Amino acid sequence: MLKKIILGVALSLSLVTSAFSFDGKREGFIIGLGAGFHSTNFEYEQDDISKSGFATSLKIGYGFSEAVTLYYVRNASWFKWNDNLHVTGMMGIGSTYYFSPRAETFYLSGAVGFGDFADLDDKEAESGFGLMLGAGYELRKHIKLEANMIMSTIDLDYHDEDLKPTSFQLTINYLWY
Repeated sequence: MLKKIILGVALSLSLVTSAFSFDGKREGFIIGLGAGFHSTNFEYEQDDISKSGFATSLKIGYGFSEAVTLYYVRNASWFKWNDNLHVTGMMGIGSTYYFSPRAETFYLSGAVGFGDFADLDDKEAESGFGLMLGAGYELRKHIKLEANMIMSTIDLDYHDEDLKPTSFQLTINYLWY
């Protein structure tokens, strides 16, 4: 019983501490959401396919300083192909380096993890290796304009060749810190 009470108090304190970490500094807990547009290219059955559409971004992590953050990232590119809704992107571990501790600064980011390609209407999904490289500018405190290139290698179970989608995303992001 005592262990449950101690665990409950510890969990409550950690949640309260996290809630108050949004103090305007990049140090501490961070959450980011973004949306924008993408252009995605891949080859399928010797056809070059080029699609564009809606892009999304999610980051949840920790700022170790005003200059360096580490986070879980999920960037996705959404598009219609053969009348079905598809999504390709990557999820993994990412990091950002800011050139200044204040807003109105450039930054570089990168991530490595799983790349994916899914047909949401037919409920088919495949995954493989994913890599993301990006750069951006923090326009104002919390508001960022970001450009990313996402490269994946997807091993398709139903096809002889790997699928290698490359997406270029331009997003507006809000980062709580």
